[in-house]
Amino acid sequence: MPGTNDRPDVNPKYTAVQKAMVAASIALLLFHFGIITLYWASLPEKVVSHYGLAGKPDAWRSRGSLWALPLISLVQCLIMILLSLVPRSYNYPFRITTENALRQYSLARSLILFINFEIVTLFFYITWSTIRIALGQATELGPLFIAVFLGILMGTIGAYFYLARKYKLGKTIGHEPYQPLP
Repeated sequence: MPGTNDRPDVNPKYTAVQKAMVAASIALLLFHFGIITLYWASLPEKVVSHYGLAGKPDAWRSRGSLWALPLISLVQCLIMILLSLVPRSYNYPFRITTENALRQYSLARSLILFINFEIVTLFFYITWSTIRIALGQATELGPLFIAVFLGILMGTIGAYFYLARKYKLGKTIGHEPYQPLP
């Protein structure tokens, strides 16, 4: 079974879209910390700390527990951004060759950065909803919350596999041959 040492040692440049995903993730993460700070004085001592599958609150803790999600989000965001630096080390569904390495590495990096943004967005939404519930502006996350998030996540992963397979087979995307995004 070939390992990462058998793969071409190339590292594609970050595309404009990939840079935008990193910037958007960091901006939303900063906003995540800021929104808690902004509303801190208005929050009651107890806030929702857990939601059931239907998106309804089912546990309450001190408002200090609000810091858990942005802190977890910060750690996961840093790990994903650092991971995006080494696409050669990922597991791939197809053999990586000198012909497809740049395409596959760039596509896999995009997958990591899109999923990172989606998770940062998810954690922000949960925190924002928790603040709204604490302030009496909402009562739950909503019944479609889990379905929508999983749909977006599965759509991202599905798009990756679709494109990775096309790149593996040497086909083009649309009518133009593959060109990395600027």
